[in-house]
Amino acid sequence: MKRIIIAIMTILVITSTILVGCAAPEQEEEERELPGEEEQEAAEVITWRFATFVPATDCYMQWVTTWGQYMEEKTGGRFKLFTYFADSLVKSQGQLDALESGTCDMAAMTVSAWSERLPFQAPFTLIGTPLKHGTHGSMVILGMYDWLKEKYPQYVDKFYGHTKIMWMNVPIPRNTIVSNKPIHTLADLKGTKLTATSAEDIKGFTLLGAVTVPLFTGDMYMGLDTGVVDGVHGDWTMFKLWRLYEPTKYRIENTVRKGSSFPTSCNWDSYNKLPADIKAIFDASFDPLTRSVGHTLVHRAQEAYFREWIEKYQTDKGNPPVYYLPDDESKIWNDMVRPVTQDWIDRANKAGLPGTEYWAELESLANQYQAEADRLVAEFVPGYLEMWRTGREAEFWPYEYPVKVLQDWKMP
Repeated sequence: MKRIIIAIMTILVITSTILVGCAAPEQEEEERELPGEEEQEAAEVITWRFATFVPATDCYMQWVTTWGQYMEEKTGGRFKLFTYFADSLVKSQGQLDALESGTCDMAAMTVSAWSERLPFQAPFTLIGTPLKHGTHGSMVILGMYDWLKEKYPQYVDKFYGHTKIMWMNVPIPRNTIVSNKPIHTLADLKGTKLTATSAEDIKGFTLLGAVTVPLFTGDMYMGLDTGVVDGVHGDWTMFKLWRLYEPTKYRIENTVRKGSSFPTSCNWDSYNKLPADIKAIFDASFDPLTRSVGHTLVHRAQEAYFREWIEKYQTDKGNPPVYYLPDDESKIWNDMVRPVTQDWIDRANKAGLPGTEYWAELESLANQYQAEADRLVAEFVPGYLEMWRTGREAEFWPYEYPVKVLQDWKMP
């Protein structure tokens, strides 16, 4: 019996020695294959989701797409941007919440939906805006953002929310109506059902005698087609991209001026979590001022091109030509909505915000920047418009284009 036990123990010792001897090199080989922390970071792919209410064919959105491609190329595939256009990820009215909560990492959102939550953005969307065009508007908006950061830093979150601004999309002004009824005077406008998405819109259009209906951009086509609304106030880019010319017959230009603003910004947590090397590429990839101004110049050319296109469309469809509201009639409209501005100032002051001071600074910057903004439009837009006319608009889309043309430009 003792011999049997000894034999068994001998076999176990030999077996365990063999197993240990075999296992050790295998474990060492696995340890050698494990990447270090730096290798793990290099292998990580950062994926961001971009959400917007705007269609992919808009010129601003083309640059978002090419920016994503630029970032992917510069990071060796470690940063990827997934784009969700035309409310396909989250509806317009939920995009600020989605951006702040991290449901999306980046968004181009309409701020008119949150005039109470973002009170310092509201002046840029007002009916009766003092801003002349998008280039002028982008300069003033970014100037006001810098002013607010310096003078009232406690209110910065009331400008863009808890987000990091990347660039501004400013299609100003909106002064055109597409409608299912002819409108040549204020009397014609009375009782007309127009879309509105903010308290300021509602007040302004009500002062003009219209009936306001709350519809966001993505729902406007159906609203027009089903008679929920009679018309939409906006600009030619908006009408063309959302095909709002299809369910309507009449076009009226030179009506009341209305501002527009939808910033492209990102979630702060998403930005702060970027690896250091990717964050450096991100930071170097844009300058909010020149990128915003460069975009608006091309947007203005795109709008002019669509404006020419709609004239041909009207003729082909047998619709009346575009009607231009006479200047004296237009002045009546714009004078009637002046209380909207004072109403915003009063509400801001009542809420403890520097409404009077803010508006005074905005008007000061508007006067200060107008000549330079007009010069840039006169210098660049005619050439850009010709590129649109000749089917060369794809030349605008490379990421560097809108910044490169203004790389040595400084705001006055």
